[in-house]
Amino acid sequence: MLEHLTVVYCKGLGKVELTAPCLKYLAFDQPVPDICFKYTPLLSYVSLSWCVSRTPGMVALFASLPALQQFYVHYEILRFLAAGVDNAPARLPTLHLLKVLGITHLIKSWPQRDQLTKNKESSSLWGLLEADDCPGSSVCLQHLTEFRIYDGHCTQVELDLVRFILANAPLLKRVIISLAHTLCSEKVMKFIKDMARCKRVSKEAEVIYASDDED
Repeated sequence: MLEHLTVVYCKGLGKVELTAPCLKYLAFDQPVPDICFKYTPLLSYVSLSWCVSRTPGMVALFASLPALQQFYVHYEILRFLAAGVDNAPARLPTLHLLKVLGITHLIKSWPQRDQLTKNKESSSLWGLLEADDCPGSSVCLQHLTEFRIYDGHCTQVELDLVRFILANAPLLKRVIISLAHTLCSEKVMKFIKDMARCKRVSKEAEVIYASDDED
């Protein structure tokens, strides 16, 4: 039975429906119009490094991921969910086992970068992590040990996101931020100083900065 699936290039790929009871690892490194996890009870690693289109199937993206532990996702998917696209749920029900969360293209995917830090969408994005079914906490980050940002640009939205993670992940060990090459040293230093002031609920949590080449 299939346990590991990586899709790098598949010409003419349309809607993907996954019924794979033994699948544990899934990586999609190409665009796909629509994807639905119909029955994937053991799937713990998911990487979706593409920009998904606005389709009704996106609402069902998390419908069958009860074992999700490592999730690498294109920011566009979270942006659509935060905006309430396709009647997306206010809370995602499958994050109680999440240990590693990675967000790609956090800034590149947004055409108006300056507005990203000013509107309500950024704050509602962090609200997606809230869940009522986590004992003793209003946020479902109880098992998160590592968080990554790729192609970081030291923006306010990145700072707010990491601040939220640091304040709500009691087992967090590492926050890894891969910085873009084009950043000036002054902006990086200010970002690092602001980050150092963030409250950390985990005593072991450390923030690691790296260039894209080092990632």
